[in-house]
Amino acid sequence: MENSQEKLLNANNSESLGNETNVSEQQNMRVDYQELDQWREAADFDEAKLYNYLNGLSEEALSLLLKEINEANNVLVKENDIYEFVLKNDETVHNVLEMLEMDIHSQTSEDTYAPLSCPAKCYFAHKRLKSLENDLEQKKSIWRLEIQDLECKLKSLSVSLETLKEEQETFNKNVRFGGRHPVTKRVILQKVAKYFDDSIKHKMAMTNRYKIQIQSDVMERNKLISQFKEQEKRLASLDMVKYKEAKFEHDKSCKALHNHKEQLAKCKSKYSFLLQSIAEIKKSLEKEDSEIQKIQAALFKKEAMKNVMVSEKARNDQRIEELNAAMRKIHLDPRRHGLPEVAEYAVVKKENEILKQNIKKWRKKVAVAEQAKLMHLSALKKKAKHK
Repeated sequence: MENSQEKLLNANNSESLGNETNVSEQQNMRVDYQELDQWREAADFDEAKLYNYLNGLSEEALSLLLKEINEANNVLVKENDIYEFVLKNDETVHNVLEMLEMDIHSQTSEDTYAPLSCPAKCYFAHKRLKSLENDLEQKKSIWRLEIQDLECKLKSLSVSLETLKEEQETFNKNVRFGGRHPVTKRVILQKVAKYFDDSIKHKMAMTNRYKIQIQSDVMERNKLISQFKEQEKRLASLDMVKYKEAKFEHDKSCKALHNHKEQLAKCKSKYSFLLQSIAEIKKSLEKEDSEIQKIQAALFKKEAMKNVMVSEKARNDQRIEELNAAMRKIHLDPRRHGLPEVAEYAVVKKENEILKQNIKKWRKKVAVAEQAKLMHLSALKKKAKHK
């Protein structure tokens, strides 16, 4: 694209210098319309430079450029016509065309339109020619059958006329030689002649009617052929209009897509800090979740210790009851004050008091831990609400 722009700009600069040799070379130079299209699609396109460049060209160069553009447009129109025809009538290429459309949609929107390749053009042209040949052969076969039918009818009529003429001659001979009375013979001959004349006139009228019908069928066939040609021309013009409309809509959609991409880039740049803040919030939530898990583990340990203490208390209560029962026996029997059971009871009683004190301390610690847990959970809920 840069080379094409440099060529066009160099040609324009040479024209501004006013050198006659350079002007003659520029007039003889062949301009490529594809380079002009690439220059127009460039980002740094300047319409004034293109206008000055085209004004500086000679009439021959402009006519050649216009001729090439018209030829390219005609080729595109024919390709579009063939493509639409095959798309409507050929069911075998529908899957291939759908795959091609999927490939086109999977590409980026910056890809430009790629024209049909030579094998695709040959395939579509071959399909169109085959369909036209089949239609023509079908119509020819129908017309031939109609003509043969009419010819058979004419032949049958001519044969019937010949047989009637022969019968008329034989009948006239028989009547002439067989009639005795002249009056009756004349009357019979007149009636027979009238009958045969009427039949011959009727047959001739039928033949003329069939001839007129054949001529009308031929005229109708010619009329259908002319209508078919006119319809093809009309369809070609309609396809050209549809192609222009589709091209305009395609350009419009490409511009809208480009604007949408620009807006999307602006939105991404504008709201990127929101993504960062969301990531930070996620990290803080993960940290809070880890802290909550640690607190829950500590509470689980405290509950386990509490259960152990409750079981120890139950066991100690049972021992106290047993000792109390033993003391009752001792009180009932004052002779047993010097026994070792009393000393063991005193030791157990001290241990029981120590355990009671420890149980009170642990209860206070558990209550403090539960209050701390509730305060921490309420603080976390407040933070989550503020965020």
